Amino acid sequence: MKLRLILKKKTKVPLLSIISVFMFLDLITIGYINSPFYTLIQYISLLAVTIYVTLHCKCIKKVSDVMFLMLEFTVMGCIVISSYLNHVDPALLRGAVYYGALNFIVCILLVEAGNRGMIDEVLFGGKIYLLIVLALNDLLMLVMPGTFYNISGRDIGTTLLGNKFNVAYAHLVLMFLLVFEEKNEKRRNRKVVAYAILLSVVCKFVDCNTTLLACWVFVMLYFLPENLRKIASNPITFIVVFFLSGFLLLFFSGILTWTPVRYLIVDILHRDATLTGRMQVYDYIYGIVSQSKWWGYGYYTDIFKKTSMWYANAQNAMWDFIICYGFITMAAMFVYMMSSVCKFFKNESSGCFRDTNWITFSMLYVYVFIGIGEIVYNKQFFFFIALLWAECSTKGVRVRK
Repeated sequence: MKLRLILKKKTKVPLLSIISVFMFLDLITIGYINSPFYTLIQYISLLAVTIYVTLHCKCIKKVSDVMFLMLEFTVMGCIVISSYLNHVDPALLRGAVYYGALNFIVCILLVEAGNRGMIDEVLFGGKIYLLIVLALNDLLMLVMPGTFYNISGRDIGTTLLGNKFNVAYAHLVLMFLLVFEEKNEKRRNRKVVAYAILLSVVCKFVDCNTTLLACWVFVMLYFLPENLRKIASNPITFIVVFFLSGFLLLFFSGILTWTPVRYLIVDILHRDATLTGRMQVYDYIYGIVSQSKWWGYGYYTDIFKKTSMWYANAQNAMWDFIICYGFITMAAMFVYMMSSVCKFFKNESSGCFRDTNWITFSMLYVYVFIGIGEIVYNKQFFFFIALLWAECSTKGVRVRK
């Protein structure tokens, strides 16, 4: 009987990793391929993950897990409702439904994996997928620059993954996965620095300085001393940082005249003092939000471009989310996010703490930080919220010394 249980568990490990590949295929897409056939592949991938979740997810029994999933469902439901109420194009409405379903199914899979202690198996599949896709992407940029690497002026470029932001953020996620899987602390410390240097080279090559900053913020958080970790882990601290990311530049643009900040932007990052035009963008936000504040303008709205006649979005994660889905959806998302942060803090305070909990929490902080000037409250952001919850649910946690 014992042997049968062992064999049964072993047969599920590779299956979960294979399913994870399908999941990451939907989370980080190959943007260069824009065809109905690739869209069909994405739908099939989501269907495969859904079938697996339906047949194998039987460990979600705790009330807290069910409530967390209901919060996720509420956020995704609000996104669909926002799109429906705004009478968006049928194709965009289907996109909103797909987006909501994907995030919800991913959340279920991660929570189930956390309860089984199989987070590593899920992330292993993502690592394999990203290693293959990014190796191909980077190779094509080097050997076929005219086709797969075309960045000039304000053009954000065309690569296998779509644009320079997709490439840089995918490398950031891969860096997280490679650091996460290393269980030896000394080797992991060396890998963090090595991967950060490699990612810095990639970011400079594709000209994506926000991800370059994100990379070193992650390194800084990873090596944060114990006493500062306790402060950063506090939900109050996280809430302050979250709202600062939305309001800092919007209402305190004078910070850009501060000499250290100006030096970082102009001399280090070689950008103009308006953050590549972002300060002009913020002038439009109040007018756009005030006209549809509760439910926003729907999934993938182009209202900002229509209003400003130039800029595609709000250039800030919080306000872009509000413009798309309204304050109601933002409130639901905030409660969902903070439920995961509070669970992490509870584990931290009790002393029952896996090494990887802090790594995952750091990535959540990183996304909030770069949300100051980028649109990052997306699929990957929801993935890290769910992963943090799942990580804090994993059985057999190690007590940190």
